[in-house]
Amino acid sequence: MRKVFSLGIASKKALEMSRQGHGSLVTVLVRDHFIAEDTLLKILAEHQGVRFVNLKETGIDENAVKTISASLPPTTRSCRFVWKTA
Repeated sequence: MRKVFSLGIASKKALEMSRQGHGSLVTVLVRDHFIAEDTLLKILAEHQGVRFVNLKETGIDENAVKTISASLPPTTRSCRFVWKTA
């Protein structure tokens, strides 16, 4: 989260709201429009040293989806995934 603070994205107000029980800092930042979700995810991806991919723009290979077990746990709580099957 240092990157978020260093960019001036996480205001003192957002941090205070999070500490008062209004949700995690990430939740407060996105829900209360301090930052766009994609922008925050790009920052977090850069911080973790991984490439950010917007699946709405890139698309998902149906064959890849079929190889993933539905019983696997989510790898992160900061990302939202919506799986639509026909």
